Amino acid sequence: MMNLPLGLMLLDLFASCLVVAVLLRLSNRGGLARGPMLLGSIVFLLGMLPWGDQLARFSIWLHSLQSVAIHHLAPMLWMLALAGTERSEGERRSTRNRIPASAIVMLLVFALLSWVWMLPSLHTSLMHDAGLYMLMRWAMALSGLAMLTVFRKPKAVWQGENPAGYRFGRWINLSMSGPMLAWGVVMLAAPGLYSEAHMSTDHAMMMAALPEFLSLPIALDQRLGGVIFLLFGLGCLAMAYLPLLARVAEGVSPKRRRYSWPK
Repeated sequence: MMNLPLGLMLLDLFASCLVVAVLLRLSNRGGLARGPMLLGSIVFLLGMLPWGDQLARFSIWLHSLQSVAIHHLAPMLWMLALAGTERSEGERRSTRNRIPASAIVMLLVFALLSWVWMLPSLHTSLMHDAGLYMLMRWAMALSGLAMLTVFRKPKAVWQGENPAGYRFGRWINLSMSGPMLAWGVVMLAAPGLYSEAHMSTDHAMMMAALPEFLSLPIALDQRLGGVIFLLFGLGCLAMAYLPLLARVAEGVSPKRRRYSWPK
């Protein structure tokens, strides 16, 4: 259960700050909405703090919160910033009738990582090796960032009023919110899910590594993690519809196909 050397932790933090700096610079050039972009960057940095690993490795609910922050909430906020931008007519035509296969693969990888990250057996092994935990955290972060490139293609289709774009938008929504909602239900419905895996490493000893106010019994630790996934999964669903709701609030009729999801 050794922690990473300080030099590697500082390098890890520098890499996270570099990612955010590049995104903010690109957002300034692209005229993206500053509010969601800044908020998403803050959430990402907080979730990527290497010192946070020392807590999240020993706690299921902190592990769940870290996963939500870097893999779901930050990318969703960045997508909201992208949602307000317009694309050229040429870009719309280029993606009007097809969705790239790479986008489908990325959605599958994203959903798979969301599921694998919380597997009880993997969670236990990651607690023992801080290096593996850091690598898994970066895999989650990079797959979340890659979702931004996936989002831009169907966005052009949405603006081109193609029903295929709406259907693909639903798959984006499902790949982000689906695993969170599924894990939330599983963690609440199966209270002993992590008990067996944690018994071998003595949960009480691991909890002793946390500040007292964060140290919870194993059952409560898991239930709180399940509640976090359910709440953020539902929030992810709501956020996906915010651009639509904003247009309706501005007086655009929700019956117009361009601004509403097809039945």
